[in-house]
Amino acid sequence: RVPDLSEGMDSELSGRLRISMNDLDLLSNFLPMADEINGRLEADLKLAGTAERPYSTGHVALSDGVISNRTSGLRLSEIQLAGQMDGQGLTEMQGSFRATEGMGALEALIDLSDVLAPRVALDIRGTGLKLFDSQVLTVVAEPDLGLEWKSGAMYVDGSITIPSARVAPAVLPAPTVTES
Repeated sequence: RVPDLSEGMDSELSGRLRISMNDLDLLSNFLPMADEINGRLEADLKLAGTAERPYSTGHVALSDGVISNRTSGLRLSEIQLAGQMDGQGLTEMQGSFRATEGMGALEALIDLSDVLAPRVALDIRGTGLKLFDSQVLTVVAEPDLGLEWKSGAMYVDGSITIPSARVAPAVLPAPTVTES
């Protein structure tokens, strides 16, 4: 419903927004290396506050998510991430994902308290995750990473331990022979 804006920026807002998206192609702008991005985004939000200081509370969830890159063999599936918007512009989310082998944990923070300077943080953790599995590359990893997007830049912190990896290039360079 359209609010009564006769009081200008002091006009009170109220409403409800329900989002149900089965097409997550808009995320391909943030993950251009992905050949496949699928999943379901659901949100049930309550809008309140004033025209000058609106806020929303409610539940947000990503379910049955899939991100893959066929060339590298990367495939993350069963991505589940859910949380609450707190009314102050913060959304804290927890979840999990399945690698080719193994399960990982996710924690996210979306900070829209300053809409002109949004911030998104994502922590990724796991043990014994087979992340890449192709004829050319197989990698088992143990990530403990923090990714943060703010001020138009991506920041990465943490570590990735690689307990095992196999690289099998399709073409090997010819050996060189030198005269002595």
